[in-house]
Amino acid sequence: MNYKVSVLVPVYNSFDYIKNLIKCLKNQTYKNLEVIFVNDGSIDKSYKLLKKAVKKLDNAKVIEHDKNKGLFWARLTGLKACSGDYICFLDSDDFVEPDFYQKMLEKIVESNADICISDYVETIVETGKDKAPRTFLLNDNNEYNDYNCFFSIANKNFVDQGYLYMWNKMISKKLFQKCENYIDELSLQTEGLLMGEDNLYSIIFLSNAEKVVISHQSKYHYCQHENQSVSFQEKDKFLRQLKSSIKSFVLSLDYLKKVGLYDRYKPQKEAWLRIYKNDFMSQSYKYRCPSEYRKILKEYLREEL
Repeated sequence: MNYKVSVLVPVYNSFDYIKNLIKCLKNQTYKNLEVIFVNDGSIDKSYKLLKKAVKKLDNAKVIEHDKNKGLFWARLTGLKACSGDYICFLDSDDFVEPDFYQKMLEKIVESNADICISDYVETIVETGKDKAPRTFLLNDNNEYNDYNCFFSIANKNFVDQGYLYMWNKMISKKLFQKCENYIDELSLQTEGLLMGEDNLYSIIFLSNAEKVVISHQSKYHYCQHENQSVSFQEKDKFLRQLKSSIKSFVLSLDYLKKVGLYDRYKPQKEAWLRIYKNDFMSQSYKYRCPSEYRKILKEYLREEL
């Protein structure tokens, strides 16, 4: 098996993680990798270190954005530049185990699937401690066919948001080509989007996939920082992120309407909405959001959703 796998890595002010990132990619057991770094206008020394470090990889390149365009555009730039048969996404502060891409490729090829979704582990950076693996609830049947995959997943994916992340997925290049026009159209509306990019990409890919397979191997490490808050301490930034998340939600629904899937999806919408609101509230408590913010949060969600 000698399929080429493109690994897309958006980078923004990731200087502290680049050395570990290069080491992680260099140690992969599957060698036919193409690694595309998209430096999204970093203002630290990320780009300088990347240009030097990338020479340690056999087939890698760095694409430079002259200004910060956001994660949606960084991924789109990488997608358009990739030449692999299959495509994976890796966040710059995360890491994968040495056989991650090999196992994902084996699963997607043997199943002749458009998407492979992997379980993952949440790793606390400061302590190096791994939480229990996040195993998807859709383990009664590992394969979803004939467009029913999106609706099967949609029934449950708001119980586990892992279905809407991009970094735990491998997709076929053919699927991206099938979805490219939809993504291009959405990109014109993503200016200022700070959160929720994964949702947009995942919903487009899942709703166009003819077959999705689940890999119950927890080899992707989603790194969390103990001091990482969603900026609930800064009121203006909190509101920008809130509005951005809601915007991605609305854009997702607009897309489903445009492609004629909204009515079929509508029964899930109310459940999605409830959990979406609850997620914001739980995050506000997790990061000790002031009561004033929770009041704003409730009012804004009521008006916008």
